[in-house]
Amino acid sequence: MENLGNDGGRLSRMAKKLSGICGLTGDTGQFVKCHIFPEALTKHEDPGQPIFQAGEHRRPIKRMTSWYDPALVTAEGEKILAGYDDWAIKFLRDKSLVWSGWSGSSLRLKNLVHLGEGWNARVIESQDWQRLRLFLLSLLWRVAASKMPEFSEIVLPREDLERLREMVASGKSTPEDFLPATLVQLTTKGPRHNHTPLAGRKILEATGPMLEREVRFFRFFVEGLIIHFERDVRLSGGLAALGSMAVGFSPKLVVMTHPFEGSFQAKNLGLMLLETWENWPSFRPQIVRAIQTSK
Repeated sequence: MENLGNDGGRLSRMAKKLSGICGLTGDTGQFVKCHIFPEALTKHEDPGQPIFQAGEHRRPIKRMTSWYDPALVTAEGEKILAGYDDWAIKFLRDKSLVWSGWSGSSLRLKNLVHLGEGWNARVIESQDWQRLRLFLLSLLWRVAASKMPEFSEIVLPREDLERLREMVASGKSTPEDFLPATLVQLTTKGPRHNHTPLAGRKILEATGPMLEREVRFFRFFVEGLIIHFERDVRLSGGLAALGSMAVGFSPKLVVMTHPFEGSFQAKNLGLMLLETWENWPSFRPQIVRAIQTSK
């Protein structure tokens, strides 16, 4: 047997670091690589090309895959998450809710319900919205449970995080008024990119007996689909006020839509690209390629 000397001790320490308690199931074992978002929905437009993670005034980092946490779950936990991911990827594409589900080279969704002031909507029927809700909650759990600095804005009280973990681990989508999710879809294609989840606030106007109030939400972006997790649903009028806009509330889901052009997503991406262009010139060819492939 080869004598590993000091390296043997280093490798032993590394092995210990890669073992521990699964954040999702609570079992003890070796950690496995856990993608925070499904890899199939966060890939580069060109196979084999690296994507770059940028923004938040940090130097961009080239990566061959999207965010993953190496110390979040064991194989048992990853098996549960992969089950959600495998089903959701197909479902989201079948319902044309993500860019990669659009037919052929289409750059724009059609057959929308016009609501005025630049907003339209889609009304989609399915018996699987509760299943999609579980997938969305699994994304929220991964981000909130991860210790990765990119997700530092997504913080839940300990009791809420534990409740979320139990729901994801058990496959229980109720109670429906716990962190309900609503969807906004970008109806024109922009550059393929990943966006760090954000914590936000919005002002709701006074309605009936309810005064004007500020409510909090988490905002996730996945391939043209924007997910809002409502944190103060009681302040916003309860689950009934969201109605069919809440994922899992009824067989009909109302998805608000907006063109990529002029959206918050486009503005935020533009600022990030501008910062990268000015401060890190070596990434300019990738910026140009990303813009060109979106046209």
